[in-house]
Amino acid sequence: MLICCRKMPNTRSGASMTREEFEELVTRRVAEEMEAREAARTLEPLNENGEEQEGENEGNGNGGNGENRNGGNGNRNGNHGMNYGGFMPVARECTFQDFLKCKPHNFSGTEGVVGLTRWFEKMETVFNISNCPSKYQVKYATCTLQDSALTWWNSHKRTIGVEAAYAMNWVELMKLMTEVYCPRNEIQKMETELWNLTVKGNDLTAYTQRFQELILLCTRMVPDEEDKVERFIGGLPDNIQGNVIATNPARLQDAIRIANQLMDTKV
Repeated sequence: MLICCRKMPNTRSGASMTREEFEELVTRRVAEEMEAREAARTLEPLNENGEEQEGENEGNGNGGNGENRNGGNGNRNGNHGMNYGGFMPVARECTFQDFLKCKPHNFSGTEGVVGLTRWFEKMETVFNISNCPSKYQVKYATCTLQDSALTWWNSHKRTIGVEAAYAMNWVELMKLMTEVYCPRNEIQKMETELWNLTVKGNDLTAYTQRFQELILLCTRMVPDEEDKVERFIGGLPDNIQGNVIATNPARLQDAIRIANQLMDTKV
């Protein structure tokens, strides 16, 4: 701010200002200007580093062809021209603490086929609730192994290598643990049960629950979604089976939903 150092007329008295009065006026005007700039600065948005953004463009002086500090092609703060008012949203991945907050079940290796099935079911629920990415699922899930199951997993890691062990996906781990903790003769018994499973009376709920437990372990018998739908419909009572087939459900959950609606109507 440029202020000329000359005497100024005193509009209040009509007399010229003294040097002391002039200096006092200059000091007061400078203080007012500084306060105004400070107030304006507090209203300016911050970039992701917590620093003030400068609104002017650098370039040829026309404000459009230079580097835009707030956005554009010469974006310095990397927000692609979008002003988030000082807050830059960052997607955060599921941590192990996030995973544990969903209270996954432990597995010690002595719970048998039913216990393993329950562990599979609970683990998949936790994956969904915590938004656990597939790359962490095996690593996080195996942290819930205890006792003999933990000993088995550590031995498996030493055999194939830590990186290879954690590189497999959740479905591969399920198949591996099924082979270890569900003997082949037990699997054959469950496959036979699944093949002959039907609705008893009108208890569709019990049938559905047992069907879902068996398909988790009988993967050779129903490897695809289409096979699961076909097997599920095959165990339904005749009075609703034809109607479910007519809807041509593509997914097991669709077949279950339609079957429940039809059963409620029949009952």
